[in-house]
Amino acid sequence: SYLTFDAIFTHTLAELRTLASKPIIVAETGATNAAGQQAAWIQQMFTQLPEHPEIIGVIWFEAVKEIDWRIANSPASAAAYGGGAADPRYDTPWTPNGYPRQA
Repeated sequence: SYLTFDAIFTHTLAELRTLASKPIIVAETGATNAAGQQAAWIQQMFTQLPEHPEIIGVIWFEAVKEIDWRIANSPASAAAYGGGAADPRYDTPWTPNGYPRQA
């Protein structure tokens, strides 16, 4: 069974907020498609992300390690990620000395 994005990260985000108020990037996150639920998990992640304005980026763990984590291997998962990432919320250009857009 899958844990939701919120179930995985809410407690950790609350702890991080006690340490600093800087923006957060979630690195190397992912869900496998072993149970055929990867696309649904990705859609749920993008639905829940706006509840966490401190998160300014998500980096997917696009690798095969002990199991296949890739979204490129599943058209439904790739479409779910592409659709979520296309939200205007994430339409912010990056520059070396830029500041993140605050929601």
